[in-house]
Amino acid sequence: SVALPGRNELLTFGVSGTGAKVGGVVRRYAAGLTPAAEYPIPTPAVVAAVDPAGGKVYAAGLTTGDVWVFDLAAFTADPPAAGAVVKPVATVSFASHRVVGLEVAPD
Repeated sequence: SVALPGRNELLTFGVSGTGAKVGGVVRRYAAGLTPAAEYPIPTPAVVAAVDPAGGKVYAAGLTTGDVWVFDLAAFTADPPAAGAVVKPVATVSFASHRVVGLEVAPD
């Protein structure tokens, strides 16, 4: 999960669906951990970091060595229409390596 500084909100990353239809989901919680919205993403993510100044969210896949770059605005706006998913704007691949942590540096 990642906190959204200045917004008093939290994003969590989880799994949605079952069987062959497994995907990922980002859940946004407002103050007091009140559920605010859900945003489907292509596959589950296990770690994430937010860059509020740059307006980006970075998330690493559950089974891949990929780090996805999402626009932060995609998770603070209304959720997409039913059946649609929020797609990353970029992907950084680390091939067969598993990403176990992410941090955003100020530079």
